[in-house]
Amino acid sequence: MKKLLIALFMVTLITAPKISQAQAETEKAATEKTDATKPEEKTGETTGGDKPVVDKNAKPKDLENSLVMAIKDGKVIIELRPDLAPKHVARIKELTREGFYDGIVFHRVIESFMAQTGDPTGTGRGGSGKNLKAEFSSEKHVRGTLSMARANDPDSADSQFFIVFQEAPHLDENYTVFGKVTEGMEFIDKIKKGYGPNGMVSEPDKIISLKVAADIEYSDLPESLKGSTTPDANKTAGEQPVDPNLVGEKTETKTNPDGSIEVIKTTIKKEELQEAEKAQGTKELAPKTIDPNSGKPASQQ
Repeated sequence: MKKLLIALFMVTLITAPKISQAQAETEKAATEKTDATKPEEKTGETTGGDKPVVDKNAKPKDLENSLVMAIKDGKVIIELRPDLAPKHVARIKELTREGFYDGIVFHRVIESFMAQTGDPTGTGRGGSGKNLKAEFSSEKHVRGTLSMARANDPDSADSQFFIVFQEAPHLDENYTVFGKVTEGMEFIDKIKKGYGPNGMVSEPDKIISLKVAADIEYSDLPESLKGSTTPDANKTAGEQPVDPNLVGEKTETKTNPDGSIEVIKTTIKKEELQEAEKAQGTKELAPKTIDPNSGKPASQQ
């Protein structure tokens, strides 16, 4: 009897770990199966509610090469492409800053093709009076692309442009692409459509306003553009806070390849003058007046 009890005890010791191990493996398999049926969790920082995920690595937008177009259904943000068409972008910005496009209608709008604007007469035959040499590129005409309208002459583009609703490969390398809608394309979709093969619109919708983003007050910028700047950075030069360490300004001009003249202003700081004066052996901390062209004290001219 004693031997039988000892034998039963040894069997229990040997089989117990095997049963525990089998249970652990079963539980592990069940857990893995449950996890596999769960929806994949989204990663990234959110701002709460249904707001989009915040991309901390997103590249800030270039406000000087961004346009904000206001139309009846909302605001449209356009990214300009000076890398593709520098002369066209420069002209579009020039006209925009003159208020040329404010109030101009979308005179020709064809369903599933494009919406055309930029003609102050609303007939499709007007413009600003200045033709531009074509700047065709390999950039594709996809949904949201902005491209220049023209006549048969490749160099006849002026102020008229169009926004395509969907891919239009037959336009590629035949029209100058100069930008793309990056936000608000759903508002472009709602522009009143025209009739017939030519798409001319009766009582057409219009551009309420078109502005270069860099010219808009910070408080009025669309939220998606505010991350590209700060209130002080978006003010004009005349509104910038005065830095007590700045004692002068040096102005130079540069002629760009396209013939335009760029003004370059360089500020002169007090410590820079002090270092220069030490090298010259002078005891004067800072001159009272600075020549704007040379950046040197007026007494040294």
